[in-house]
Amino acid sequence: MGQLSIEQLCRLNEMVVDRIKMLEKIEDITAASAFKRGHKVQWEYEGNTYNGAVVRVNQKTITVTEIKEPYRQWKISPLFLNRIF
Repeated sequence: MGQLSIEQLCRLNEMVVDRIKMLEKIEDITAASAFKRGHKVQWEYEGNTYNGAVVRVNQKTITVTEIKEPYRQWKISPLFLNRIF
């Protein structure tokens, strides 16, 4: 590897970054697939615990509405949600 030119190193870097992005996308899709509309979920934000219901599932985020007032809507990464049964 010590013999690679700057151009070759830049291309290698592009390949590594592309691979990382692909793996992150697969992780996001896999995590999101565990949630369906209507599922009850729980998450923490700034030291507070919130409960809500899934309204929409996207590839990178889950749209959740709080179960109790003020019924705010949140867009949250599925990696931060826990399903409540």
